[in-house]
Amino acid sequence: MSKVWVISDLHFGHAKVAASRGYASTDEHDKDLIRKWNSVVRDKDKVWVLGDCAMSKRHLPKLAELCGTKRLVGGNHDLFHLEYAKYFEYVVAMKVYDRLEPLPVVLTHFPVHPYLLERFGGNIHGHAHHATVQGDHSALYLNVCAEHTDGYPVELVDAAHTLHWNLMLGHNSVVP
Repeated sequence: MSKVWVISDLHFGHAKVAASRGYASTDEHDKDLIRKWNSVVRDKDKVWVLGDCAMSKRHLPKLAELCGTKRLVGGNHDLFHLEYAKYFEYVVAMKVYDRLEPLPVVLTHFPVHPYLLERFGGNIHGHAHHATVQGDHSALYLNVCAEHTDGYPVELVDAAHTLHWNLMLGHNSVVP
C-alpha cells in the first residue's frame, strides 16, 4: 500500500542552510537528505515537498534521485516553474486534505493565518526552519522543515495525528 509523505525546505545547494544543519558542505548535506528520503519513501509513494527544494536550476536534477511521486507546494525560493515539470507531478500553491483522519489539514509553505484555519484542523507547513509558530494558536501548526524532521519525510497521517494531539493538549509539539 502506498503512503503519503511531507517534508519542507530541502534547500539543495544552499551553503548557509547546509552549515546551519551541521554539514561541512552542500554536497554532504544534499547526499544525506537524498539518503534519508530514499530510506523511507518507496517508488509507489507520494511526497509533498512544501516549498524551497533547490536554490538554483543546477541543483534540480537531484530531485530525480528521490524515490516516489513528488508534488510541490511552491515556496519563496521555488522560481524555476517550467523546469519543475520534469520532477514534480504537479505544483500548487496549497493542498487541502479535508477528509484526512483524525482531522483535516492544509499543506502550505508559509504558515497561514489562524483565521483561515476555521475549516481545517490544522496547518502543516514549512518556511520557518528552526522556528515554530508561537502564541494562542500554536497548536494549529506543524512545521515539517527538514530541521524538525532530522531530514526525513514524515508520513502525512502521522503529522495529522501529531496536530490532533497538539490540539488536545493545547501546545505545539514536534514531529514524531
